[in-house]
Amino acid sequence: MQQSRVKLLIAILFVLCCNYSFARGGKLVGQILEDSTKKAIPFAKIMVCKNNSVIQESVSDSLGRYKMENIKPDTVDILCEAKFYLKAVKKGVLIRDRRILFLDFSLKSIKD
Repeated sequence: MQQSRVKLLIAILFVLCCNYSFARGGKLVGQILEDSTKKAIPFAKIMVCKNNSVIQESVSDSLGRYKMENIKPDTVDILCEAKFYLKAVKKGVLIRDRRILFLDFSLKSIKD
């Protein structure tokens, strides 16, 4: 009985250690919307930048939603761009380890 508890405890510790080692980095989630109409902007590019270099990027889906995972914890700039829209930048964004940051963008049309 005591031996089975020790084995169970070892198994639980092993799973927790594996989970900790594989679940590194932060997560960025949000939606890209058109500024005046609030309609979703599909296929917009979202880039995580550090020292003017892109370190990770993603593209929004058909509903303007995006998700980026395993972003190295750091203070970064997030750039968003889409065809026929002005670029938007959010500077000094803090990415934390194993945390989700919700960050939406509202892009202005170049026609406005």
